Amino acid sequence: MSGKLLITKLNHHIISALIDEKGFTEINCFNEHHSTSLGNIYIGKVRNIVKNINAVFIEYANKKMGYYDLRDNSNPIIVNKEDSDKICVGDEVVVQVAKEAVKTKDPVLSSNLEMVGKYSVVTLNKNGISFSKKFNNNEKKDLLKEEIKEEDFNNIGVIIRTNAADVEDHIILDEIGRLKTNLFEITKTAHYRTCYSVLLESPKEYITNIRDMYEQSFEKIITDDSEIFNNIKEYMLESQMDINKLKYYDDDLLPLYKLYNIEKCLKDITKERVWLKSGAYLVIQPTEALVVIDVNSGKNASNKKVSNQFMKINLEAAKEIAVQIRLRNLSGIIIIDFINMKDQEDKETLLKEFDGYLKEDRLNATIIDMTKLDLVEVTRKKVRKSIYEQLKE
Repeated sequence: MSGKLLITKLNHHIISALIDEKGFTEINCFNEHHSTSLGNIYIGKVRNIVKNINAVFIEYANKKMGYYDLRDNSNPIIVNKEDSDKICVGDEVVVQVAKEAVKTKDPVLSSNLEMVGKYSVVTLNKNGISFSKKFNNNEKKDLLKEEIKEEDFNNIGVIIRTNAADVEDHIILDEIGRLKTNLFEITKTAHYRTCYSVLLESPKEYITNIRDMYEQSFEKIITDDSEIFNNIKEYMLESQMDINKLKYYDDDLLPLYKLYNIEKCLKDITKERVWLKSGAYLVIQPTEALVVIDVNSGKNASNKKVSNQFMKINLEAAKEIAVQIRLRNLSGIIIIDFINMKDQEDKETLLKEFDGYLKEDRLNATIIDMTKLDLVEVTRKKVRKSIYEQLKE
């Protein structure tokens, strides 16, 4: 573990950048004057019901509409009438913003309220105890299953996050208890609140970024802003994180973003073309529906056997593509056009190597298939907007 998490201000953005001995591995930009609604819980008003798609459109804040899928929300919390689960126009419903608005799409709203902690997630209208896919400590899994009594969590699901593998059980159990109490308090008090009330406001985005990161991926959190420093310190104490990891950097002549060339990194990861050491290059083009990445041999003009050279370029490209997907926070459907190879064994080797690079991503990135046209299809879970969208805010 040798990573550093840098958090600083640049122009009107708060930048959160993860860096290790190889360079930047992850970067996010948050508008200093505009906080996200992701994770917030509101009392919204039903404005429209579209039966043919089983959808409801809810105004969750003044003139802000969200999409609510009836198939995923069988137990709505309706606060202005009793003993009815059937949603009607005019109903006031407790909803959480589950997904941010994407381009022309409205935010996705949910009644399956979710309370997220550093080590666990507690969700209403779910059942059972589950574990993150990257939680590999089977002995600890069995112990936690014994300590979390399912009868105490009726109609509540518990997910144990990856970070929980490295902390004592009592810290995890304390957090689960606190999240459960907060969840019940929200559902209880909602009936006495007015429409459009904010029942829960998510922490600042750089705090949620720390919360959602695997703690072992960095050994230091460094910031040069006193307000940010104090907010992080408060959060780390509450989450029982190692406060010694937090460092304050103070140098007016050489601010943090200049010391680590953050400006250059942001400039590079918004360029369409990415050069590889071999002289080949990638072309990365986000579109409305998907992201297209093309691999070109470029300046690479070797006299070696053509098939071997194409394989070498593709392997180099696969490694860099995995880095760029994470840095640019590309998500949804990603189509990659590697240089065509005739040998089936080479194709299988490429996919295996590429899959290994994608597994280094803390978000779930999955290779779906290689099509008949040798296009590689990848999907990646969407958590935040891409770097292009972040910088426009």
